[in-house]
Amino acid sequence: MVEATGAGQFTTANLLTALLTTESLVFAAISVSVSVGGKEAFGLRPFPPAAVLVVLAALTISFVGFGAALSWVDLFAGHRWPSGTDAQVGVIALLLAILVQPVFAIAVAVGFFR
Repeated sequence: MVEATGAGQFTTANLLTALLTTESLVFAAISVSVSVGGKEAFGLRPFPPAAVLVVLAALTISFVGFGAALSWVDLFAGHRWPSGTDAQVGVIALLLAILVQPVFAIAVAVGFFR
């Protein structure tokens, strides 16, 4: 059990759900970024332009990631750090998943303009 103060307990099952959801969101962001940067269908230009969509997606993912990181700090920083190694690995993996998504989104947006 991963301890969290406030509204209740953050269980290991909740941690796994959060990790799987985060992975799915990262995959969705990758899919959208790749498909937006692809060739134009039927010779038509997308509206809004693909560059606008990529930048908006990167900014949105970065903002959501910042909020998720703040929530992670609120749940696990300081004296609320879990004592068991398995819980610590899960909590660190969750933070890594939270931080990688915005970094990847910004890298895709920058690469889109090269």
